[in-house]
Amino acid sequence: AWVAAGAHMDVDLSGLKAVAPDLLEIRLTKPMPMLTSTLANAYSAVVPVEAVRHFGAGFGHNAVGSGPFKLKAFDAAKAVLVRNPSFRQETFSLAAEGYQPAKHAAYGFAELEGRRIPMVDEIEIDFLTEPATVQLAFESGALDLAGVGAANMSRVFTSQSPPTLQPALAETTHFRNHVELGSVFVSFNMLDPDVGAATNPGIDARHRELRCAISAAYNWQERVDKIYSGSAQIFAGVIPPNVEGFEARNLGSKFDLSQAKARLAAAGYTSDSLPTLQFGSTAGIEQRRMFELFRSQMVDLGFAQEKILWRSFPSFGSYIEAVNPGEVMLMDMGWQFDAPDAENVLQLYYGPYKAPQVNNANYQNSEFDINFERIRSMPVGAERNAVMQSMNQRLIDDCVIISGAVRKPSSIWRKRWRVWPDSAMMAGRTLRFVALGR
Repeated sequence: AWVAAGAHMDVDLSGLKAVAPDLLEIRLTKPMPMLTSTLANAYSAVVPVEAVRHFGAGFGHNAVGSGPFKLKAFDAAKAVLVRNPSFRQETFSLAAEGYQPAKHAAYGFAELEGRRIPMVDEIEIDFLTEPATVQLAFESGALDLAGVGAANMSRVFTSQSPPTLQPALAETTHFRNHVELGSVFVSFNMLDPDVGAATNPGIDARHRELRCAISAAYNWQERVDKIYSGSAQIFAGVIPPNVEGFEARNLGSKFDLSQAKARLAAAGYTSDSLPTLQFGSTAGIEQRRMFELFRSQMVDLGFAQEKILWRSFPSFGSYIEAVNPGEVMLMDMGWQFDAPDAENVLQLYYGPYKAPQVNNANYQNSEFDINFERIRSMPVGAERNAVMQSMNQRLIDDCVIISGAVRKPSSIWRKRWRVWPDSAMMAGRTLRFVALGR
């Protein structure tokens, strides 16, 4: 109701009240098990009203906060963070951070106990997009921390089972391999006239068969081997293996080219009647390779090569600007969880959240929407998991996405640094207690 009335900050919002300068009261109309996780994210931060008044519509483009660092400079090339002299009197606590000697002792965190946060004066974050450039910058000493692109795995590691650094890096470098809390997938735009939902039942069913055939013909194992150097886990649906509610039967590749061809034929498609497919992604060497892989697999399915087009965008921002109004047919996407719960990814297919909100697949299904509203207030447990599993199966049956893989990214950093790289959640904790060793 508050949003419908204009979302004016000077108008009271029922259920949300500042009862003291440092105390916020929230009253819920129904249970919300994910509230704690929601409040733990940066986008739930309380912001100063005077800053909102000052920046107006530009508030989202100006960094306003109370963290350990201030944003000194920001452009397309880099961001510069400097120590915030007004940061609260906080010291580093091993116990509070979940320190486990067996897991963390080798990384020098023990010497940080009791030190004042922040522990460094300045951090530079370089926005480098090509993996080869990142690796060269790290090896030259220009970077202290970097992600390892799939193309550079053999340059960094002599072996991945178990992971072993190259001798030239071993003495000066730490590394960490971990499983992301999220996944990569390709979304169909359900508003697209050639592959999306249709009001005519016959056309709708035919489009569903086309989507399912494309999905069955997409060989995720080939993408994992060629793009991720084997460092990913394949699964079906949207609930990944490391989230409660995942079903083991969805693990592994569902690639079946013969079944895909049979579904196309049964739906009446021929090489002449197949539509032109547009594969959307950001521009880049890795993205180009993904497109070429998609095109070759669709040619195997029966598409003419000239009917598989790449629609690339110079930046992620420009890509999303086209995705949000529903202008992209097939969208190469990824999702990093904001909370360790399947609800966080199922929201991507909730009807009222259609683009320009997070449902950029523009999926509409009344049964799915009813169940989503149910799980938002259900207590965590087996009954809620069962409902989420049924929702996941609905997405699989409707072939809303081509899914999917959970990547296992690697990070390397100088041993003089005290950090714990973690891409499991969008929590921004990598730089929380960054320090130089004594």
